[in-house]
Amino acid sequence: MLVRSVKARNYVNVRFALRLLGTVLSLVVPASSRAIGAQADSETNAFRWVHPNSDPQLWEQILTSFNDELAPDVAQQGQSELDVYRYKYLQKVGVVNHYALVIVGHRPAKELSKANEWDEFSSAFNLDLVTSKKSLIEHAGAMWKWKFSKMAKFGPSLIPDVTFTYLTCTECEPDLMFASLYFDAPTSGWQIRSWGDGKELWWTASDGLVVDMDVNNGGDTLSYDLRLRHSGSERQWI
Repeated sequence: MLVRSVKARNYVNVRFALRLLGTVLSLVVPASSRAIGAQADSETNAFRWVHPNSDPQLWEQILTSFNDELAPDVAQQGQSELDVYRYKYLQKVGVVNHYALVIVGHRPAKELSKANEWDEFSSAFNLDLVTSKKSLIEHAGAMWKWKFSKMAKFGPSLIPDVTFTYLTCTECEPDLMFASLYFDAPTSGWQIRSWGDGKELWWTASDGLVVDMDVNNGGDTLSYDLRLRHSGSERQWI
């Protein structure tokens, strides 16, 4: 069962002014990396999004692999309707070689109403397309109002990260998180990128960066810009 942080008042409308992208997030790529531009393009192109129209056979294979995860919930006796998700779907699928990143969306119904539009979360999985082995990605099991942002590079890997935003809870004072999934070659799987480079910064966490938060029960909202400078093999917070 999902754990919710519930307060007396209704869901707080958090400002989605994502200055994070563009002015918020700045990546400075060192000149030395441009020398391997052709190689970078080649490896970057190894990642691709999969759609039912462009690759129906692969899409059907993934649907079959996630038959259990996509099965609608059946309400149990005494279970709150808020914890029953009768519509689940493949929200986004990306592939590197034969390893897939699968985002599964959960809704109480296919069409959301104003009364339940907040009740939607996503989960991220790894899937090996050869062995059909799959696993839930750590720190990515329940991401409320998940929204893809853009592809970005944060380190030496030439395969781009999948960046996104999500809320930490519903019916509460949620934090708006910016997070990133990267492909880890040694484990042949996707992982949530950790931030802070070992520094104990309150706005960094194992599941993302806090970029917007309610600090006074809906009266005040704190948001700020983060800039990440990438130089050589190092990342620096500025």
